[in-house]
Amino acid sequence: MLRGMSSALRNLLRDSLGALLVAVLFFLWVSSFFTAWEGQAVSVRSPRDTEPAAYTVLIVDEKGGDLEVDWPAKVVEGRELAFNDRGVPPADIPESAPQTRKSRFQLVFYVENAEGVNDVVPTTSPRGLGLSALVWLLLIALRNMVTSGSPLDYEPREREIIQEQGQTGQLAPPTTKRVSQKTRPDQRRRRGKKKR
Repeated sequence: MLRGMSSALRNLLRDSLGALLVAVLFFLWVSSFFTAWEGQAVSVRSPRDTEPAAYTVLIVDEKGGDLEVDWPAKVVEGRELAFNDRGVPPADIPESAPQTRKSRFQLVFYVENAEGVNDVVPTTSPRGLGLSALVWLLLIALRNMVTSGSPLDYEPREREIIQEQGQTGQLAPPTTKRVSQKTRPDQRRRRGKKKR
C-alpha cells in the first residue's frame, strides 16, 4: 500500500504519526495519567464561572504534603468542601474531609462518599480530548508551513516548482560558465612564431 504512495504523502503520514504520539502524551498529561496522590480532600478554589465544569481541589496527605488537582464539578458539588483561594492547607483537617487516592499510570481515581464507599471517577474528559486533537492539528499545520509554506498543503516547494514547469513546458535555463575570450597561452606561442 505504501509503495503506491508518493514520497510527499509518505512523509506526511510519517509526520502525522509522530504528531499523534505527541498529542496522546498531551492527553495523558492533562488527564493526570502521570500523577498519584493519597490523602484527604480538604478544600476547593472558588470557581471563575457560575456553572464550572471542574473545581481545583486541595488534597493533603498524612505527612502534611499538599497537591491541587482538578475534579469534575459533579464530584465536588456532592461533597461538603470549604472554599479556599489561597491554596494553603488548614491547620486542622476537618473530619468530614473525604479520603481519596489515585495510582500513577491510571485514568481513574477514588474518592470516599458520605456512605464511606469509594466512588470511581475517571480523569479523562471531552475537554482534554478536544485539546489533544487541537494540538495534533496545530502540529500538522506547522509541519506543512515548514514544508510547503501553507498550513493546508503537504507538497514540498521543490515539487510544486517542477510540476509548474512541466505544465507550462518551460524549463529553467541551464547555467553555463562563460568562456574567456582571452587568448590562451598556447595560442600566444603559436602566433609569436615566425614562418621560415
